Formats: sequence, C-alpha cells, structure tokens
Amino acid sequence: MKGLTWVLTALVLAPMPAVGGPAEKAPPARTETTSALAALGVADDGKAVEVAQGGKILVHLPGDVSGKGRWSRVPSPLGPLTVLENRVDRTSRDGKVVKETYVFSYRTTAPGTVALQFAGTGAGPVKNIQFTVTIVPSVLGERLADMRAATAHMAVGVSFVDVNDKAFTDVYLASPNAQFKGDKPVIRLSAGEARRLVEALADSGCLNQAVRYDLPLTKPIISNTPTCTLTILGPDGYLLHLELGWDLAALTRLDSLAGALDAKGQAQLKKALAPLEAHRAQWQAATTQPATQPH
Repeated sequence: MKGLTWVLTALVLAPMPAVGGPAEKAPPARTETTSALAALGVADDGKAVEVAQGGKILVHLPGDVSGKGRWSRVPSPLGPLTVLENRVDRTSRDGKVVKETYVFSYRTTAPGTVALQFAGTGAGPVKNIQFTVTIVPSVLGERLADMRAATAHMAVGVSFVDVNDKAFTDVYLASPNAQFKGDKPVIRLSAGEARRLVEALADSGCLNQAVRYDLPLTKPIISNTPTCTLTILGPDGYLLHLELGWDLAALTRLDSLAGALDAKGQAQLKKALAPLEAHRAQWQAATTQPATQPH
C-alpha cells in the first residue's frame, strides 16, 4: 500500500479494496472568481464589494475605550444576508481597557445587493459609514444550500495514511439520521453540531474547494502521496472529496472542524486523529525554520 491513500465513500462504507486497478477520474474543477470573504473597516467607508454566495462579511469598527461610545447597524432590510454574530472585543491591561473593537459578521445567503450602514457614537471622528455589498452566485453558495438542506442526513469522513504508510485511519462525523453499514468508527453529532459543522466546512474553504463526484462510484479515489482527506456526503446523487495535504495547514483545517463539535465530540475526534498529533510539532517547526543562507 506504499504511497497510496484509499478514500472510502461516506455512507457506502464498503471494505477497503485491494490495491490495483484504475482510479476514479476527477471531473473538471469549477473555479471561483469571487472572494468568499469581505473584511471591512472604517477605511472602507463608501466602498462597493463583491462576495460569493455562501461567503462571509466581517466588519471591524474601532470602539471608544472610555466606554462612552458604541457602534450599531442602522436598521434596514438585510435581504440576502443573515446575521452570524455581533460582539465587542476588548483588550485590557492592568485592569484597564486599552482597545475595543465592534465586530459584525454576516453570511451571504442569496444573490443580490444590500447596503450596510453603521452609526458610531463617541467612536472617533467618523460617525456614519456605509458599504454596498453585491452577492454573486457561486459554487460555495450552491453547495452550502445543499448541505444545509441535508444536515440531518449528512456525514463527513476524515481519512489519512500515516507517513510510513503503516496505519490507515478513518472516522466519520454523522448527523442524527445518517445511516451506516459496517463497523467504521462513527462520531454521532447532535443537530446543533451538524449545523455548525456545515458552517465550518464553508468557512474553511472545504465546500467550494472539494471535487464533486457523481454517485455511485465505480472505482476508488486514489492519492499517490500520504495525505489527509475529507469525504462529504449530503444530498442524494453526489459526494465531495478534498485532499487536505500532509502538513500543518491540513491540521489547521481539521482543528476548525473540531471547533464545531461539543466537548464530547472534540474528545472523540482528537482520540481518532491522535496519530496526526505526532506530526504537529514537526510541521510547526518546519514552518518557522529560517531559510538556509547561501555560502
């Protein structure tokens, strides 16, 4: 099995096939041309931006550490946006607030255009700012809508082969109504965990970067190098497959997915992925190691 990672289809869970034979050919990838994230602040007042459907808008506005001022959104129809979170981040030093930031975050749910206006009281010289956001149809938006509709039956498989190719590991994160056959390890999700996992898959870029395969698969999906992979099955008719790589970036993405789970689910996933932790320090060191100077 040297150098090959065999990725099993989530929910099909057939026994791992013997090595040999042609691999499933990946269909042509669809390329996103619009960013899935718009980060805006006071300096962007009056700006018009485009964001992919299914993406996020993050607005960071400086607060008033004296506590006398605040930022708020001027009430108006949000149209193709849903509110994810409104919060105030404060940094304290020696018991005194030294920095305050108002954070407003939104998910772009449908194509369209919307104006976001914010009013500031005592928050510096700028009192009112506005952004115009156009949401563009996208692969991310399509897939996020599909996965939200299928949340109750969704499953996400995490698989990897260790660097020495001696240990194939896979575990499945399964919604309450997902049906399984076989004896693969399964972490059952609550309805809330499943919803958060879908959002985490979108935020981490996994949904729009994955390759879509129509079901049923007639051949295994093969990688020629050690790698971590995700296999996402939700709506009838297709699955999504993504190679995360074999590096710190792969662990970072898995960490973001684990963050969608409750404490029990996080502990179960951490146990299942324990072999990867042996590489974390090695990969962290590799990313901070200074470049070798030429002699």
